[in-house]
Amino acid sequence: VVRSKRLKLNTISLQLTIQKLNLKEQIIKRADLEELRELGSGTFGTVYHGKWKGSDVAIKRIKRSSFFGSSSDQARL
Repeated sequence: VVRSKRLKLNTISLQLTIQKLNLKEQIIKRADLEELRELGSGTFGTVYHGKWKGSDVAIKRIKRSSFFGSSSDQARL
């Protein structure tokens, strides 16, 4: 029950944040992002703590290989 309430509150909070921002789509220029430090990395890319227009953000740089896959993966497709 506690987890259910927490999820509901997080959902409501997210909905309010989205409504407040009222954004449908936004293209962010690479030059507007400031990478401060690496938080972690994995199969698909690396995540950084950064700044965008003065706000703390998470920046995920996706590896090029995530889009194209290996040659053996491409052959299977």
